[in-house]
Amino acid sequence: MKMTSTDRSDLDRNPFDDPLELEPDHLAASVEIQPSDHGSSSFPKQESPPQWRVFTPAEAAALLDEAETEADFGKGAFRADWIRRMAEDPRDGQRDLLRPHQAQIDAVDALSSSAPHFQQFFDIVRPALGAALRTARPFSLPPILLLGEPGVGKTHVAREFARAIALPFQSYSMPNQLGAGLLTGRDMSWKTPAMGIVAKTLIAGGVASPVFLLDEIDKTPGRGSEYGDPLGPLHDLLEPSSAQGVEDDCLKLHFDARHVIWMATANDLGSLPPSLLDRFLILEVQRPSQSQMQIVLEHLYREVILDWGDWFEPSLSPEAREGLRAAHPRKARRILAQALMIAAHHNRHKLDRADIAQAAQIFEQSPASSRMGFV
Repeated sequence: MKMTSTDRSDLDRNPFDDPLELEPDHLAASVEIQPSDHGSSSFPKQESPPQWRVFTPAEAAALLDEAETEADFGKGAFRADWIRRMAEDPRDGQRDLLRPHQAQIDAVDALSSSAPHFQQFFDIVRPALGAALRTARPFSLPPILLLGEPGVGKTHVAREFARAIALPFQSYSMPNQLGAGLLTGRDMSWKTPAMGIVAKTLIAGGVASPVFLLDEIDKTPGRGSEYGDPLGPLHDLLEPSSAQGVEDDCLKLHFDARHVIWMATANDLGSLPPSLLDRFLILEVQRPSQSQMQIVLEHLYREVILDWGDWFEPSLSPEAREGLRAAHPRKARRILAQALMIAAHHNRHKLDRADIAQAAQIFEQSPASSRMGFV
């Protein structure tokens, strides 16, 4: 389903050293773990968050002897450690679900006001949050794919949305993924066996509904290679009926991942199979209109001056805003950050159009300027 908007981006090391450390082919991923709602000081603490069992410790206990025997023979010590962790889980395999409160909805509203060209996205998430608040039911979202040209802020909005509702967020750069191991792991017959991100996050994290962003999913390579299709497991993970019993290929244990929140970004849909697209709610994000860009620029400016304390004026000057009128959001943010350094160097507290022009020229001369991200 597609919606458009015109006004509205040595495997055996001890895993307990870093419970979410990723195997080598995951290293290109940008991973940002945030505290769950129930541990965040930004929002009121909930008395008793709803729980959901995401794995069964007894199933892990049944495999533990076999896994430890293999580890004694020098194979898969990391696997035995994670299976033991599951078998001895103090929460009996249960993790928190998000039951939102008004402060989180207010935070989402504030984010919406800073990104008016994402109105279609917020038209989906606001009712979901409001319904969960009023009915005291856990929050859920369908898998969402944000489709749009580079630079409109797809990744930024996805990350800030997860931050607003205080859920753990992990972003993976899909052009850097090879083979099917990222999502549901690679079994022990491979030279480099690995757990998938779903199993790792549900075991080591505190929530049953982390947010996973598959960034630039349309550029995923190697889908016909001997190493397997990196996107293949999504056919099961995006369907609640099959996600409730997904097996990690490395651990050979099952997980209930039906509450995981899946998001993806893409510039084009041509390379993605219809069977996968059918599982996403596709929202097309257009470049901001001129009036929307004025709002975006003001919010970007307030963001980038935070690191400067009270050195700069609290609002972007009209002449500086005019100089950024033609830039898309990600480039505007980079130009603003550079222009602030230029102005501070000259002991000025206000950006003028010359600062913007000088900063823009730096990026226009950069060979990578067309690939810079809105982060």
